[in-house]
Amino acid sequence: MIRVAVGALVLGACGSGGRSTEPGPAPTPRGSSSPTPTSGGADLARCAEYRGELAGWAQGPLPGGQREARLRAAAGDRVEPDPRPVPIEDEALATAAPYVDDDVVAAGLTGPRAYVRLRDALPAPAVIDALRRAAPAGVEVRALVARPTARRVEDFLAAFPHTPTDLHARLGMIDGFSAAARPLVEMAGRCGTVLRALEPVARGIDARALGPAMADALGACGCDLADLDGFVTLFAWLVLPRAELGWVPIADVR
Repeated sequence: MIRVAVGALVLGACGSGGRSTEPGPAPTPRGSSSPTPTSGGADLARCAEYRGELAGWAQGPLPGGQREARLRAAAGDRVEPDPRPVPIEDEALATAAPYVDDDVVAAGLTGPRAYVRLRDALPAPAVIDALRRAAPAGVEVRALVARPTARRVEDFLAAFPHTPTDLHARLGMIDGFSAAARPLVEMAGRCGTVLRALEPVARGIDARALGPAMADALGACGCDLADLDGFVTLFAWLVLPRAELGWVPIADVR
């Protein structure tokens, strides 16, 4: 599905063979040089800011993810509680956490932290009490829950303050390139190089490679996009990993 969506996006915007029709200068090295000015009057200061940030994905921490494990949620979004991200140092422990059903108490609660996954809604008070009793003294039992979409959007907006206002409410409904193909093409405008930079997504290339490639693509057309802020932030929303599972201390569950 991703391969089809990205392929259609690139071909539809860039013409036959996936090549852009704009003359455009040659790609610049990994966001290091100034973009070539274009007739569109692109914001070159914002362009340089984005290119520097995207190029930095290759080596430094990814935006919004310095201390978060990358765990997939097992349950749907819920309004309460609003969990904290899983600390990256606890990733393996959380990944191996047992599930808890209404009539099951997880075994092997060893410390100083122990994770359990909660199915669907938060369990009955009796299950919470049983988990508390099962944990040895000094062990903090943490329940893994799905992070609400609103919280994940909030965290993203904090890392990308230039996200256009009209995207704020739409991000949580955009899940994958199929849903984002049309707005990405519209935001790219005549800058086909940025759409071609998305082609590696179909091969499973991760954000650390895609960021520098997009920095180069922006430089190739001088950031002369129809909507520079919208394109870069939507691109980041799609390719950056986001913690979808968080935790709450069992002691705080009511």
